Amino acid sequence: SIEGGASITSGSNNSGDLTISGTLADINATLAAGINLIAGDVPGQETLTVTVDDGGNTGVGGALTVTHSAVVNITANPIVTVNQAAGQEDPTSIEVINFTAVFSEAVEGLEDSDVDLSGSSAAGNLVATVTPGLGIPGAVYNIAVTGMSGNGSVVVSLAEGAANRVGDATAPSGASTSNDNSVSFEKNLPPIATNADQTINYETGAASVAIGDIVVNDGNENVYTGGITTDAVAFIDYPAVDTTKSFTSAVTPDLNPGFSLAIKFTPVAADVEAGS
Repeated sequence: SIEGGASITSGSNNSGDLTISGTLADINATLAAGINLIAGDVPGQETLTVTVDDGGNTGVGGALTVTHSAVVNITANPIVTVNQAAGQEDPTSIEVINFTAVFSEAVEGLEDSDVDLSGSSAAGNLVATVTPGLGIPGAVYNIAVTGMSGNGSVVVSLAEGAANRVGDATAPSGASTSNDNSVSFEKNLPPIATNADQTINYETGAASVAIGDIVVNDGNENVYTGGITTDAVAFIDYPAVDTTKSFTSAVTPDLNPGFSLAIKFTPVAADVEAGS
């Protein structure tokens, strides 16, 4: 855009191409006031080109023209994106969730306390830990979040000024943008066995008694919903003759990893003779 006494004869203020006209004094006043160039937020180079002609109004030889170009180096403040780290599972029950912050240039001053977790819905005392990441030194950081105690989302962002250009505290980073800065956390609840503690009554001399199914439920139904049941039959062998009795279980180690089942039989009996 322009200031001063010259007038715009083509193009418009704040456009990339315009023509100004006026007396020599007016044009000089406009140039003396300066030309403002809005370059945007992307660092790099822009070329400012000025072409001057006299319109053929004085002298001979028609319109006389001269062109001058100047390269303008644009140094924008650092910008940053925050997204899920590569390989981060979503949803996850692992109690460390990783995000990656990538700055447009090397920065300094980024601390754990600069990480904004206020958008998270997961229960617990969420804590962020910032460490250097893989990539351009000072420009890539890993943000690890821990402390989740219940289901919900973990959302990470960085506010404006979370860091600044290396050696230049007057160049703060902008607020972070993202494509996916949220991970769903699902608390890995322990399985619960029901009907595992049973009292078994039997008649003297009975060949066998039945054990009720032991059912194991997982609180994370969206992770595991099959449940586990046993089909076990206790036995009485007295006096001991056969010590190879066994029972079968629906728990298959290859298909149901992470579960163990211990069965202990403790018969309680007394002789029919009084006093023994």
